[in-house]
Amino acid sequence: MWHISGCDDRIAIWRDWRTRLGSMDLCAALSEIATAWSQIPLASHYLSPDETHRWPSPWELINDNFYCDLAVCLGMHYSISLSAHGSHVSEIIIYKDHLAHSWYHLCQIDGGKYVLNWDKGRIVNTLTLPISARLVHRYKDVDLAAWLG
Repeated sequence: MWHISGCDDRIAIWRDWRTRLGSMDLCAALSEIATAWSQIPLASHYLSPDETHRWPSPWELINDNFYCDLAVCLGMHYSISLSAHGSHVSEIIIYKDHLAHSWYHLCQIDGGKYVLNWDKGRIVNTLTLPISARLVHRYKDVDLAAWLG
C-alpha cells in the first residue's frame, strides 16, 4: 500500500484496508496495523512532537507518503481511530531518553493493554522503557478529534 505512486489510489487502498480491519477481532486488527506500518520506508525527521498544529490529517499523511517514527505512530493511531475499532481508546505517548538521545513514539490502546510502535511489527502489552526515558507528551483521542472530523 505504501509503494503505490498515485495519491488517490493510496488513499482508496488505505480506506479499503481499514474496512477489512473492522472484520477482524481487535488483536488481529492491531497485529495487521503493526505489521503494515512497520513496512514503510522511514525518513529521519518529518513531524515534531510538540507542534501538533503542524501534524497532518489522516489523508494528508497518506498523501504526503513521507514517514518518520512519529508519523508512523500517528498513522497507526489514525488507522485504529478510522476503523471499526475506533471505540477503543487510543493515545499517542511520547518519551524522550536524554541519556541515549532517543525518542519513543508509541500508540497505546486501552490504557496500555496494547502498545504499538515499540517493537516494530509487533504488539506488546508491557512496556519496558529505559529508566532515563521520561514522558514528554500524551495525546488522547480528544486531542486528535479535530483531524478526524
